[in-house]
Amino acid sequence: MKAKLYFRVAALACMTAAIAACSENEEGRKQTNYVYLSSQESLFLTEDQSDTLVLDLLLSQAVQNRTVLDFELQQNTDSVLALLNSPLVLEPGSKTAALKIVSNKKGLLEETRSMRLTLKSSTDVQIKLWNANPPLIIQVHPDSELQELTDAQKQLLAGYRERLGIDVSRFLGRLDCKVRIVFPTDERGSFFTDSEVREFQGKSVLALSDKATPDSPVLKMTDNPMGLTSFLYEIFKKETVDNEFWMGKPYAQPVLNLIGYQPAQETFNVTLDSLVLKGDHTVDFLAERKNNYDEPITVVPFRFSYSAWEWMKKQAERGDKFQVEEGGTKVEYTLADAIATGTSLNPDACLFSSSLEHDAWENEPSDWVKPSAVFDEQGGTLTFTFPWDHSSSSGYTQIQVVYTLKNKK
Repeated sequence: MKAKLYFRVAALACMTAAIAACSENEEGRKQTNYVYLSSQESLFLTEDQSDTLVLDLLLSQAVQNRTVLDFELQQNTDSVLALLNSPLVLEPGSKTAALKIVSNKKGLLEETRSMRLTLKSSTDVQIKLWNANPPLIIQVHPDSELQELTDAQKQLLAGYRERLGIDVSRFLGRLDCKVRIVFPTDERGSFFTDSEVREFQGKSVLALSDKATPDSPVLKMTDNPMGLTSFLYEIFKKETVDNEFWMGKPYAQPVLNLIGYQPAQETFNVTLDSLVLKGDHTVDFLAERKNNYDEPITVVPFRFSYSAWEWMKKQAERGDKFQVEEGGTKVEYTLADAIATGTSLNPDACLFSSSLEHDAWENEPSDWVKPSAVFDEQGGTLTFTFPWDHSSSSGYTQIQVVYTLKNKK
């Protein structure tokens, strides 16, 4: 069984400790009133979507006077996004609120942009933003490229209706989904902070895959597969750049400096191909990948694209080097050396760990669930259930995703 690693203290626990440390001393200094932002939704928007992203705001203590908080999205000078209710007004006695963000639907982006949310000003100088390091990042994707079907693809859909009785058109486009995540309880304080169950709404863009044949309808999730892009990015960062253990490696900071790592500007995208709809209303969605030990394992075969990893690979290929101090002497290493010894920003190395088709952890009680996917056209649902783990897991995280199919035409 894998060793159980515990990383940073949970954010809310740290917040409580910080508040206590900042309490009034004998000289009567006022304590800092931290504002903490969180969301039950994915922290990304697509530029052409109409949904409002809602961030929950929590103060460590209620305000005593009418207070105005003015938030700002950095890297948003062209107003791709809009803060609907900032400046935000808090009346005396308030300690909670909601900050709302929407897309202005300008259609300006050609690539994903990351925006840092900051507290620009407050009428109460004691109020400080807790989500400052690491910052809260909103990712904005370009307009979703909803698939425009060719005549050949339309013929495929007609054939599926006739031969398989499946109306595949109901599976295509932007679909709403409900996501339920159950963490292993031993990961409290490292990968989740309070409840081990997380539930949120999401959207994915589904298209007919290039792998579809006349006899086999195959789908691809081209944007936010399983509604999990933000979640997977969160776990990846907790495994690497937001992890004190990982950052404590001697190569970590020199490597980040070498590649010009900028957390507010990095982009993380995910796709998922080869979802095969079967005549018995099940879906084949697992495939073989290699884990960090180069062993073949069966997983949900997400494809990750991470800007910092792309830079790291390019610089390693051209032989870039960095120096670290060892015993008072500067020693030079190649970036390829660092990657080979584990200082890597490769999402595959963190987010694929154990096979999912059997219980590789054997915890007591078992936290493994059998991977399955079924669709119910009459009920209008497509449901995925699967276990999942990552490189520092203490067991399986259980994930269920329920999509709402489009209405019949």
